[in-house]
Amino acid sequence: MTRLEGLRIKTDRANQHIAELDAAIRLFLDSSPYEVSPNHNYQTREMEWYLTKADPIPPSISAIAGDAIQNLRSALDHLAWQLVLANRGIPKIRVTGFPITKSSQEHASAKCRRKIEGMRQAAIDAIDALKPYDGGNETLWRLHCLNNIDKHRLLLPAVSALMLHHLLPSQRKELVKIYFGSHPNATTFPDLRGMFTEPMNARFPLEVDKVFLSIPESEMENNFTFRFGVVFNEPGVCERESVLETVKQFAGLVNEIIKVFAPLL
Repeated sequence: MTRLEGLRIKTDRANQHIAELDAAIRLFLDSSPYEVSPNHNYQTREMEWYLTKADPIPPSISAIAGDAIQNLRSALDHLAWQLVLANRGIPKIRVTGFPITKSSQEHASAKCRRKIEGMRQAAIDAIDALKPYDGGNETLWRLHCLNNIDKHRLLLPAVSALMLHHLLPSQRKELVKIYFGSHPNATTFPDLRGMFTEPMNARFPLEVDKVFLSIPESEMENNFTFRFGVVFNEPGVCERESVLETVKQFAGLVNEIIKVFAPLL
């Protein structure tokens, strides 16, 4: 087995978890877990929506997301181990690893540099160029934090969020204005009535019997609908971000990092 093949075992396993995660989230959302009721607030002249039903998100979704994240984070540590071996060095158990730290100062510390001891300088330079710390590479930092959290308890994607709603008339009008401003010779514009947009003032996380969205009555149209999603709720790390899309982003980054370092293996 080549060094690269060993790393791919971890990333392939992560991809299997991601496919399982996708299926689990789809199964949950397809089960009609939410029921929505409108309320016309005549004092504020707004239409309000609140949930009358919100089924709990299965804990298995948290477990699957954690498994995917763990495989991706450990793939990076395996990469560090192989980079030392590629330089004919001797990796050290509990020391050698792919450094992801809280700050650039910590990344430059002696403790952190011990993790990459034994690698050739080109590998060390490539790691430094990634800026694997909070404030440098935020995606790596969030991957690292979520992996640490999952080692001690289930991650908290167990919250629902309003992800999208239909474009409002005023939003469609503004898009049309922008389009014709940049295409003065255009005579037609696509019908946007079926398009969705992210909410600007939705309550998070969603709670039963509480208003989650208010829209001016002047903006209301028939067939106004919503799309809900399963999101992370880890304060200070990953909040109101799609569980599936976030984990996919982690996987994409780890795969790109492995490609960059492949010539050094």
